[in-house]
Amino acid sequence: MSGARGATPGGEASDAAAVEPAAQADHDREAWRRAEICAALCLIDPVGLPGIRLRARPGPARDAFIASFSKLAPGPVRRLPFNVEDGRLLGGVDLYATLAAGRPVKVAGLLAEANGGAIIVKMAERQPLAVASALARTIDDGMTRGEGAAGECACEARFVSVVLDEGAAPEEAPLDLLLARIPFHIGLDTLRASTSRWDWRADQNDILSAQRRLAQVTMPKELVKEIADAAERLGVLGVRPLWFALRAAKAHAALAGRNAVLIEDAAIASFLALSSHATEGQATHPPSPPPDSDDTDAEDQEKSDTKRNEGPPPNDGVDKTNENIDKIEASTDDLAAVAVAAVAAGSVSGALNQLRTGSIIAAGGRNAAAGKAGESRRAPSGGRRVGVRRGDPRRGGRLDLPATLRAAAPWSRLRPTPKGGVLIAIRPSDFHVEVRERKRGAAIIFVVDASGSAAFQRLNEAKGAIEALLADCYVRRDVVGMVAFRGVAAELALPPTQSLARAKRALSGLPGGGGTPLAAGLRLALDVAERERTKGLTPQLVVLSDGRANVGLDGEGGRDKAMADAKSEAARVAAAGVASLFFDTGRRRGDAAEQVATALRAAYVPLPSADVELIRGQVRSSMAP
Repeated sequence: MSGARGATPGGEASDAAAVEPAAQADHDREAWRRAEICAALCLIDPVGLPGIRLRARPGPARDAFIASFSKLAPGPVRRLPFNVEDGRLLGGVDLYATLAAGRPVKVAGLLAEANGGAIIVKMAERQPLAVASALARTIDDGMTRGEGAAGECACEARFVSVVLDEGAAPEEAPLDLLLARIPFHIGLDTLRASTSRWDWRADQNDILSAQRRLAQVTMPKELVKEIADAAERLGVLGVRPLWFALRAAKAHAALAGRNAVLIEDAAIASFLALSSHATEGQATHPPSPPPDSDDTDAEDQEKSDTKRNEGPPPNDGVDKTNENIDKIEASTDDLAAVAVAAVAAGSVSGALNQLRTGSIIAAGGRNAAAGKAGESRRAPSGGRRVGVRRGDPRRGGRLDLPATLRAAAPWSRLRPTPKGGVLIAIRPSDFHVEVRERKRGAAIIFVVDASGSAAFQRLNEAKGAIEALLADCYVRRDVVGMVAFRGVAAELALPPTQSLARAKRALSGLPGGGGTPLAAGLRLALDVAERERTKGLTPQLVVLSDGRANVGLDGEGGRDKAMADAKSEAARVAAAGVASLFFDTGRRRGDAAEQVATALRAAYVPLPSADVELIRGQVRSSMAP
């Protein structure tokens, strides 16, 4: 096992992908991969990472996880049934053995029997308070204390708790006192039965080797500070989640065979440990102002915002400013930004890719990885003021004096009286800084099916919609481009532009007819979208096709292969965080178009007849105002 060797499913995952839709297969692999990493980290450090909450109904996926986890655990694995008795849970005096021996005979309970291994807590959402409290106390103390007529029976109990949450509704959840002690929360409800064929690469030898190495692993102070910053920015409450993230980073490094924590370890640990505990705190937003189009208006807005801040004091707490930042341009040593983006993207592989490229994409909109075109991005200075948050102005950001004074005022009588006639003692913990957002432009990329007999109709629809959207591009800072696919390949018919004249020249006389290489069109569109993203724009794809692909990526015909390629490329677009719209231009609503739209995680819109205004309206409504 090399690198993060516990990070990928076994080789049979490719078999599953061959028979399942691409998007579902990719989702399953990612969820299974996350579950494997969490399980390995807990088993490496059961003291610092004492458990996993597994939200899954009984089924093949859950059974596969428990079976794989049990094989990986280096110690005994016990199952804790619903509403177990105290004597069986914590241990005590065995009445029958005591009578037979004529002296008190003490026995260990289920929790002590799991020492060095794991305990599977069934139906955790229904477990009574007494059982949840006993389990939480044992996690804290590392000991069980059963009581009986012969006195207390204390036994060591260090184990990993796998809390099975079978609740059908969000409110059906295990008690908070138990969940607060569980570092990782994962869900396998949506996984298909084929998951049971996937194996974990890590084995008990890997876990034992990492356990021996764990004590030698060191972490730079800079990474500790960055993880703490990430916790603050994600609105994580309490110290436990931060502690979990720090321990997880060391465990991940040990699993990878390293004696020092790297930023890769810290980013993955932050994502896994902090995402489960991220919250949105009390809002401190001023009333929403009208949209601004330039920096001069932003300065005027700032003055009026300062006056509004002199009103009633807001609740202290974490800022509720939208964490769905569309893009944070940061270096790879800005772990706080990496962790925030990774949580929003919901992808371990996405976080690693962002570390390599330095381009960190956050989530929002219709799926866990796609952002709305035209969203705002957080800016340290400039842009429209949207709120305040706790923070250090020395790290960037403008000090908000009224909010800082309001935070310090309640403590003025408890703090030593400052010298020099100062009325209020201000400490660094009181500092609040402004949160500003700057409007971003959108890159709207049409992906047009120029194949078959209806090619000219689709091309005319796209041309009309492009011209209509370009009419107000200068106001919104948007660009519009078009990828056309026909025959055996795709071409960039119109590079993204704001120029209406250029668009008309490029699109005049565009050829049509031939095969339908939908996969090639989506691949080229994703390349264009990524290039526009590096320019600070938010890409959005607008696909016009009936979805009936018949030419694969290799240029060969064959509907089955072509559809598999198309859905695979659509899943790549969705995983990259590119929002999409899919207009089904077939005369009848078709399954092929819906399947590709599902893989794209796109809004599906039937369009049996030409309607430029419908296309324009749908594109604009999908974008942030």
